Amino acid sequence: MQGIFSKQESFYTNELNPSPRFRHQKVTSNSLLEKKITVFDQENLKDNFPKEPKIKQTFSIACWLLKHQEYSSSYKLLRQLLNKSPYCLEFIKKAIFCAEKLNRNEELLQLNETLFKIDDHPLHIENLAHTLYKNGQEKEALKYFYIALQSLGQEKLNLFNIYKTMGNIYLKVQNIDLAQDCYHKAFRLNSFDSVLLTNLATLDIQLNQWKAAQEKLCQAILFTSDYDPAWVGLALVHRHYGDKELSWANLEKSIDLNPTQETALELALSWVVNDQKYNLVISWLKAYLAQNFMDEKMSLALAQLFFLKGLNRQSLLELERTLTLNPQNRSALTLFSMIREKPLSISN
Repeated sequence: MQGIFSKQESFYTNELNPSPRFRHQKVTSNSLLEKKITVFDQENLKDNFPKEPKIKQTFSIACWLLKHQEYSSSYKLLRQLLNKSPYCLEFIKKAIFCAEKLNRNEELLQLNETLFKIDDHPLHIENLAHTLYKNGQEKEALKYFYIALQSLGQEKLNLFNIYKTMGNIYLKVQNIDLAQDCYHKAFRLNSFDSVLLTNLATLDIQLNQWKAAQEKLCQAILFTSDYDPAWVGLALVHRHYGDKELSWANLEKSIDLNPTQETALELALSWVVNDQKYNLVISWLKAYLAQNFMDEKMSLALAQLFFLKGLNRQSLLELERTLTLNPQNRSALTLFSMIREKPLSISN
């Protein structure tokens, strides 16, 4: 599987460290932001805190709202202040905190980029890297993680989160060796993190090391019993060992903890016909769609299950939703035609 790093553009070798070309070059923030920013005089960007009484008053109100967890109202005021003083560090830092709480990842990225332009402190580099990762820009995130790791004062960085996130990125692009390297570095820093243990178990599953995966997943559940992805992983393990009923029980636990757990639903859909668990999976899909009513894929899956159960009238009703979301969905149109060609019985 070819990932985001092609052979022509990869910066990284089979070691955790960058390639010699990257390692021996003095890495600066501008060398990686040359397409985004030109030359910035950071001292000029570090505005003094505005002296206008009205701005000070507005900022005090924003801080008061922030203290009382009124993040949305505080963020609106801070955005207004940033329109007048776009490079005020205090405004930016408070706005970043609010944007994080409000899950406004695109705006959070803009704010972190601005903060980095003004002050390229290693912690700001790390925060920018994490924000890039949240926005799906994994390749850029890796670059900034490496810059942060090369910076002085690494003890101030959250090395555990850095290595764990780097492992996630390498796992996503199927670079198993680098994913393992990063995850093991993180594990040496914190061996009690359920997310990391589940990610390590995912690696074990890909390497066909099922016993090791089972041990890590059981540890993850022991540390955090309500971590639903660990239950999904355990379902895969028990399925591999042939215990179908226990694998379904694991999936059910995951869905109980998180009715919108898509990986669990996808596994259930891949097993439902073979195991004849129609009623159970239909109930899960209904609960999921009650919260995600515009999910075309799951809507079609529910319509197909209704059809397989012989519930043609319910299938047609669900297909109305699917085709409303995407009138060109070929699978939905085909199923719709198949059902309409059959007479609907009273039981349907």
